[in-house]
Amino acid sequence: DEVTAQTLALFSLEQWQEALYTKLVDKVGTRTYWEDWADDVADIADAQTARIRSLLGSADAALRTEFAQAIERIRGLDPEQDARTLIERDLSVHRLIYRAVDNRHLQETLVHLDDLATRIWCLALPRIPDLIGHIREHVGLLEAILAGDEDRAAAHAGEHVREFEATVRSALA
Repeated sequence: DEVTAQTLALFSLEQWQEALYTKLVDKVGTRTYWEDWADDVADIADAQTARIRSLLGSADAALRTEFAQAIERIRGLDPEQDARTLIERDLSVHRLIYRAVDNRHLQETLVHLDDLATRIWCLALPRIPDLIGHIREHVGLLEAILAGDEDRAAAHAGEHVREFEATVRSALA
């Protein structure tokens, strides 16, 4: 309606962004909260990597093939693809890794955390300088998991989470 349109027009884009960011902090916590959250998620990722490694050691060929295909799809990403397609590719890689855990409770927890992270990611998306680079970080993780290299996989997973946190923090600053 006209009154709503006039009210919206009274505020600059910067004022709307500041109000949104302020509300985001109210809803999802302070910077300290996010630092702790990133550390907790990195710890979960380390545990998940160990579990995936043991599962892939005895995994059927179909799961190993899915991991190899995911690597090829990531390598073939087109930087000109729209952000939605790139985010969907990112989600598909995360979901593949979570499925490999073969623990429904842990899988549901990881999906829930990833859903929250994706919401934040989408909020920051216009300010993300290298979305495709973030997605390509998965290649090293997937290769390490396929190779059964737990330490390398844990390092990749932890770095991916820390990079996400730093990128979002920078985009929302």
